[in-house]
Amino acid sequence: MSWYDVVRRGLAAGPARRALASVESKSSWPKNRLVVLMYHRIDHDHGDGRYPGLISATPNEFRRQIGYLADHYRIVSIDELRAAALGSEELPDRAVLLTFDDAVDDFRRNALPTLSAHGAPAAVFVPTAFVGDPEGVFWWDAMHAAVTTTERRDEVDTPAGRLLLATATDRSAAYRRLRDYCLTLTNTAATELATSICADVEVQPPPAAVMDWDDLRAIESAGIACCPHTRSHAHLDHLTADEIREEVGGSLADLRRELAAPPAAFAYPAGLVTDAVTDAVRDAGIELAFTTERGTNIVRSQDPLALRRINVSRRTGFEVTRTQFLPLADRLRAHATRREPSPGQRSQR
Repeated sequence: MSWYDVVRRGLAAGPARRALASVESKSSWPKNRLVVLMYHRIDHDHGDGRYPGLISATPNEFRRQIGYLADHYRIVSIDELRAAALGSEELPDRAVLLTFDDAVDDFRRNALPTLSAHGAPAAVFVPTAFVGDPEGVFWWDAMHAAVTTTERRDEVDTPAGRLLLATATDRSAAYRRLRDYCLTLTNTAATELATSICADVEVQPPPAAVMDWDDLRAIESAGIACCPHTRSHAHLDHLTADEIREEVGGSLADLRRELAAPPAAFAYPAGLVTDAVTDAVRDAGIELAFTTERGTNIVRSQDPLALRRINVSRRTGFEVTRTQFLPLADRLRAHATRREPSPGQRSQR
């Protein structure tokens, strides 16, 4: 049993859960403090090969989570965050923003009904080149399908090395190796590699299943902000300045062409950020941008193009996630950051 499992089970027990709720209720939040939650898929594992680690919650788990947040926190919108960042309004106490990356169609089916029932706003980040494309493929899903659903059990040669597929443990290790290798490539190269490996092991890559424009218009009319997430879910740190501008500005232009009022808010795919990427985001007129760096935010005290988020994961468990909401967690993170060696010190180990 992993450390996460031990902590998750402990916090899920009645006494610990009640103690956590008590600490939450008594915690005093600094003014304009914001928790941003990062979700991906709200679904079950259908066994179609898509990477199950991106299932943030099942529909039932999501209903419980949003019910708890609605009862104990204030779920705010992108517009409220923007007003606070510009200084025209204050955020309410215990402000939480809900974000969903990749705009996969389970959002419409499984998340939207719960959000609507609670009147809860949210932001969905859309890789616009995938919208309504039945042949679009996310490389991480294709890679996972290739190594976990193939009937082959022999070794497979790939640019990432020779992969073993004999056991479930081998296949999990093969996926991690391929995933890490793909993050060193452009998104286009990673997708081409994933689809070629699928062909080699005779697996049909699962579709990205991003919502189509009618779906996006429907969720926008239901109060959901549809925001850019590049066109191709690009690894922006691997692109030229012109390519970055095309991906960032192009995705915002796509949304503005098709939707009524897409906010100028952006999420960096895979959290890959460089100075050139931030410059392109700013030049596109984007006012808010979200990283994958874990932590909370004091709005107006930090760069609005580097907002932190807390990932919601079934592996971690929602009670463990809630411990990261606490102001005490900010102090612990700051202390840990001060104790980390500099990059030069790390390289000498």
